Amino acid sequence: MAATYNDFKKLTQMRFSAKEVTLTDVVASIKRGSKRYTLKRSTQYTSTFQLWDTVRDEVVVCTHAFVILYATPLDTGNYCPDGAAPPMEFKGQMRKTEPSLAAQVSLTFDTRVEPSLHEDLSVLEEWGKTKGGFNTESKSRNPWNSPLAVATQNRFTISSSLFQKRTGFNVTDDKYVVDYDVHPWIAQACVPHNPAWIPNPSLARFLHRKPNDVLVDILGSSNPKLVPGDMVVATFKITFSAAGSYWQMAFMPIQVIRMGQISPQVLGSAKDPEDRVRLDLPRVGERLKVFKAGGDVSREVSPEINERGGLDHGDELEEDGELTVSGSDPEEEEEPDREPALNLGRSLPREDSQVERKSSSWASITPPGGSPLTPAPESPIVSDHEVVGEPPLEYVRLTVRAKSAAKAEPVAGSQHNRDGAKASASAEITKTGGGKGTKRSAPGATRKGRAVRSKTKE
Repeated sequence: MAATYNDFKKLTQMRFSAKEVTLTDVVASIKRGSKRYTLKRSTQYTSTFQLWDTVRDEVVVCTHAFVILYATPLDTGNYCPDGAAPPMEFKGQMRKTEPSLAAQVSLTFDTRVEPSLHEDLSVLEEWGKTKGGFNTESKSRNPWNSPLAVATQNRFTISSSLFQKRTGFNVTDDKYVVDYDVHPWIAQACVPHNPAWIPNPSLARFLHRKPNDVLVDILGSSNPKLVPGDMVVATFKITFSAAGSYWQMAFMPIQVIRMGQISPQVLGSAKDPEDRVRLDLPRVGERLKVFKAGGDVSREVSPEINERGGLDHGDELEEDGELTVSGSDPEEEEEPDREPALNLGRSLPREDSQVERKSSSWASITPPGGSPLTPAPESPIVSDHEVVGEPPLEYVRLTVRAKSAAKAEPVAGSQHNRDGAKASASAEITKTGGGKGTKRSAPGATRKGRAVRSKTKE
């Protein structure tokens, strides 16, 4: 039977060894200002400081319950040598083909079941930098696995290295001693094949609880993998380190016990949060509905373009939140008289017989090519003088006709040009836009010229 949320909460308060202390108790003690805990340098990793119990005079062994989001293989982690088939899909540079401390077994937990975990992490980190005496060396916090990242990404990761560097203390006659079965990939990358590395003797143990509460190696159980939704109890050390470009706090796992599976109703579904199948989006065959930002059905939906080119906010939404989009098949419309809430893909017809009014506004001026004032080829030119009761401005056509003087004697050169300039001219002025012609006088011609007025109607 799947575990409930209450089962999970109870499990966070349980201890399975007299040496263990729950993470909840450690955080509560630090909040009270207790001086029981301090930080002490690790004898194995000199750049690492461990949470230390001053009363017991030993490293603090914490325990807490988690829910698996995903995990690497428990015997090979993210290590996969060249030429070998990867046991899982590794994203980006996660796969390691050479032995190093970055080749690890990693467990990523789904923190949605415990939204306050990032607050406990913040308490521990703030205490470590102040009362704990941890020197960050003026470095920034590693953004990976930080309390902020846990709060925003809803995941927290713990890791255990697969390899350990060879020293004069962990190898004798090119032999090492570990208390677990080493995978062939790992063995081939260590002493004696590779004199620089050995399998990590402190690799975390992974166990499975049987129905009768008997523990077995998880690799020998019916399911040798940790899968999403698995509820586990982890035993770990709390460490601080400033090695590298950042400082960080981490949980170093000692042992992980799979207790069972949590009910899918607790988390909805413990799948990859990037899985788009989980998104509650409209699907094929469903009738489209509109909702407010707050989750209620909205009566004011997306604005529609009206026939004046402006925006109207449709309010023809049905009471059940359903809408109709114009342009659908008439045979599928049950209520053809109902106005659509969204007016998509609708354009106004343009009549070719419609006379385009001309005006002397900016829209009637032809600017240089590429100018922002150049109207689109399909866009009608709209006059900014189109006001009811005010007639449109009119074009005035001016025609100048030059007549040579009848009595002018032909001369050559510059004298001929001067006589041409003295010729009389007549101007015919017409008025466009409908209505009767209007008589207007052109500038009078000099000497022998005379003005001619037109009385034609257009």
